[in-house]
Amino acid sequence: RYPEEVSDRARVLFHQMLELGRELLQWIDEHMDAATREQLRTNNVTRLAETLDPTNTMMRILRYPPYDPELAAPGATRASAHEDINLITLLPSGSARGLELRDHRTGEWREVPLVPEALIINIGDMLEQMSNGEYRATSHRVVVPADEDVSSDRMSIPTFLHPFSSTYLSPKYATADAFLTERLIELGVLTPEQVAEKKRQAVAAEI
Repeated sequence: RYPEEVSDRARVLFHQMLELGRELLQWIDEHMDAATREQLRTNNVTRLAETLDPTNTMMRILRYPPYDPELAAPGATRASAHEDINLITLLPSGSARGLELRDHRTGEWREVPLVPEALIINIGDMLEQMSNGEYRATSHRVVVPADEDVSSDRMSIPTFLHPFSSTYLSPKYATADAFLTERLIELGVLTPEQVAEKKRQAVAAEI
């Protein structure tokens, strides 16, 4: 539920990101390898844009707090290296530098320039699965640049575009939900016991 006491701007931005994401997925679909596209269509994925689920899609407003200068030096990590789970992530420029991407070819970390009003597009793990590796998930992290003050904070507003839970991903993952569940267990967000209980409840609800 959207809080009544805040402005409508975050909701407007969410819907703008949703529509842009839908268009980007359509472009990706149009330029995907023909064999991969055919594999998706034989598994009921006609168009990538049609898999986009507004309910599963999530926009977050993140604040990376400042560090105590006596405890952390410039170059400190604010968010460790990871890949996003979803299809694609839309990320307007943050309030400060610090976002870095790993070069797939060399393994080197490269700083993403801070360009006002620019938009960064990250490929997620689910799209890597759906495209058979043609589109590789973006490894990224957030650090305090070596030439900046660790006592300053950083704001970021990513939108994580997710497919419907029943969407086919790959021969290994029959559904997006199966992939998401596996990743959440790996991250420690869910336990196998919680997943088993959820399945029991779902079966009981169908009886």
